[in-house]
Amino acid sequence: MCGLVAVLSKQPTVGFLYKDKTIFLQMLISDMFRGMDSTGSFAVNKHGNLKMIKDASAASFFINKKEASTFYNDFVQDYHIVVGHNRKATMGQVTSENAHPFIEGNICLIHNGTLTNHKKLADTTVDSHAICHHINEHGYKSALKNIEGAYTLIWYDASQKTLFFARNSERPLYLVETNDKVELASEGKMLDWILDRNNISKYQVQNVPTDKVFRFSLESRKLESES
Repeated sequence: MCGLVAVLSKQPTVGFLYKDKTIFLQMLISDMFRGMDSTGSFAVNKHGNLKMIKDASAASFFINKKEASTFYNDFVQDYHIVVGHNRKATMGQVTSENAHPFIEGNICLIHNGTLTNHKKLADTTVDSHAICHHINEHGYKSALKNIEGAYTLIWYDASQKTLFFARNSERPLYLVETNDKVELASEGKMLDWILDRNNISKYQVQNVPTDKVFRFSLESRKLESES
């Protein structure tokens, strides 16, 4: 079991406020209880440029490391998409290299779940890394068609400047969409609690359906889906 969290800005000129950084870091720390082996994040600025950081440490230690502090210092001034992952290792050793996110070509990906056929996707140690490889080489439609096992996926395609996410029935993902933000988390009650304690009002926590692939483009800033 791993945990995923994310915040997306629907405002191309504003990006994030300090409150958004607070919400994200509180989600990342709370999400730690889904996986304490490793923590990682990737962020995208308004131009579509990506940064990534990861380490074999629990979120409460990870965010206080110098490299992570530097990474999150750019949250308000630079980022428009920020995604986080808490790993519970099910395949591969607990190392920083095996932590999420994984990057291959134009694809940066995090995964919650365990596959039973990942060697058919790509010859990697970690099954999540194989998904990243396959999407980069063959596209996400091929990957989702050939995956056997449990998954929730969030990935960014730099060539399209678009974030995607999808899940099957074996792993959860919850969504809140407001006028200016989209928040994602593996646990709906945790997401509700974090937003409520930060005085966010007029929102609804939705269960992400299993029969759709969602996309969020930096150009349109709209959350769209396809079957």
